Amino acid sequence: GGNGDRTFNGAVTHTGATFNAGSGITTFSSTYSLQGAGSLVGGAGAMTFTGASTFSGSGGTFTGGGGSTTFSGSATFSGATYTAGAGAANFNGTTTVSAGTFSGGGGSPDFNDAFVLSGGTFNASSATTIFSSSFTHSAGTFNHNSGTVVFDTGAVTIDVPTVETFSWLTSGDRSIAHSWLWDLLMAAAYRSAGATGMSASSR
Repeated sequence: GGNGDRTFNGAVTHTGATFNAGSGITTFSSTYSLQGAGSLVGGAGAMTFTGASTFSGSGGTFTGGGGSTTFSGSATFSGATYTAGAGAANFNGTTTVSAGTFSGGGGSPDFNDAFVLSGGTFNASSATTIFSSSFTHSAGTFNHNSGTVVFDTGAVTIDVPTVETFSWLTSGDRSIAHSWLWDLLMAAAYRSAGATGMSASSR
C-alpha cells in the first residue's frame, strides 16, 4: 500500500491476493465485497468505508492494523474471518455476523448501531467491546474472551437466548459487579430452585 493516500470511488470486489493498506489513508466510498481467498490487511494509516458505503465479507480474511478502521455504513460478515487490529474499530452502521469468525483482538471495537449475531462465531475483545444500540444474538456463538462488554447508553436493547454469559459487564456509567463465575452460580441456582434460588443466592 505504500505511504500515500488512496481513494476507491467505485465498487470493489476482492476475490484473491492480498491488499496491504500501508501507512497512508485508505478510503472506500462505495461497496466493498471481500470474497474467496481475498486478504485485506490494515496498516498504520486509517482505513475508512465512508458515507453510505457498505462492507460485506462472504469469504477471505480482514486483519486490522495499527491505524483506525471506520465502517460508516452497514457491515456484514457472512463467512469472512475478521480480526481487529490495535487501532480503533468503529462500526457506525448495522453490523451483522451470520457466518465465519469475528475477533475483537485486544482493541476496543465500538458498535454504534444495531449489532446482530445470527451465526458463526463472535469473539469479543480481550479488552473492551462497546455496544451503543441494540444487541441481538439469535444463533451462533458469543465468546466473552475474558474482556469487558460495555452497553454505554441507557437506550440499548438486549435480545439474547435463554442465557448469555459475559466476563465483565458495564452499563452506562455503572459497573455491574458480576464475573463469569457469578453468572454460572446464578444460572445454577435458577435451574435448581427457580426464582427462589436466585433470591437466596443474592443475599
